[in-house]
Amino acid sequence: MKRNDLIKKLTQNGKFGIDWDKALQCVPYNDCNHYILEKCFPLYNDPNLGAAGLNVCARVTVYNASVIDGNYVENSINFKKKGSKQIGTVDCVHTAVCEIPVSEVGEKFGDLKRTKEYVRSLEGRQKEIRLAPEEHFKSLVSYVGGIADIGIGNMVAASNTSGVWTEMPFGFNSAMQSQVLKAIEKVAPGSSTDIVFHLLESLADTSGEWIASRFDLLNETYDFNEKCKIPALVEPCVDLFWDLFGSTTRQAIIEQPTLPASVLDRLSQDWDVHVREAIVWDTNLPLSAIKRLAYDEDEIVRWGVAQRDDIPEEIIELLANDDCEDVRKEIARKRQRR
Repeated sequence: MKRNDLIKKLTQNGKFGIDWDKALQCVPYNDCNHYILEKCFPLYNDPNLGAAGLNVCARVTVYNASVIDGNYVENSINFKKKGSKQIGTVDCVHTAVCEIPVSEVGEKFGDLKRTKEYVRSLEGRQKEIRLAPEEHFKSLVSYVGGIADIGIGNMVAASNTSGVWTEMPFGFNSAMQSQVLKAIEKVAPGSSTDIVFHLLESLADTSGEWIASRFDLLNETYDFNEKCKIPALVEPCVDLFWDLFGSTTRQAIIEQPTLPASVLDRLSQDWDVHVREAIVWDTNLPLSAIKRLAYDEDEIVRWGVAQRDDIPEEIIELLANDDCEDVRKEIARKRQRR
């Protein structure tokens, strides 16, 4: 099919706010046996992503278009960065189909909680229900435009704290979120950090029991084992997940070169003696944590405090009479050097 003929076909049922001529990419240009429909949206409601030059695009690829009812349609959501050829792709995108007459939509969907009653899987029904490529595209453009309007960060936060979207078999579920963040990272490494930080802020208002019950899903979706090694995310991660992390992740966080004082103060009270032994040497350790560790039941921790150059006189006096000989010797050496 020639390009002009295809544009006429695409627009015969209306434009739906789409510039079909701009959206259409034929391969080759004037022979549209294989073609792409794409519309991109700026991410104004995700300031960091917008500042990085990222756009989110609805893309429908049509193969073998010359075969009647035999073409193959592939939907995807693409992230693109201005000035870069790199593309981050979300492949698992399906078109939502509603078999309810338009006249009944308002009545049946008046109560949004009932929408799940009308959800049906199309698996095994591809031959029974076949949509024209332009219908796939109009649906995907609406969905992707909605994501851009709301903001990816807002959608991620809402879907994990509302208790609704994570349960729905469509929308912006955990599988979609995981793909979206990976696609963003592929195009602009580090750009998803702000989204995860926004999510952590939202989770701070939820109960520890709620977080614990969903931690495995959250960790699978956002890979907090890795994300929480990022300096900007360490503090909220420790506040929310410290007792849920495995020993490997805990150790990796402890080994960060510059931990915030608030994190060190929290870790000075940790039940795991190995954690306390590790952080007692940190040069950023606040005085409150130093004083706490001076009374620690573990002699290695107290010995570590004794070796610090920044302990006040009251701690020196305390440790000079410590039950551990090594601690007392270290304090004696410290006094001789003065």
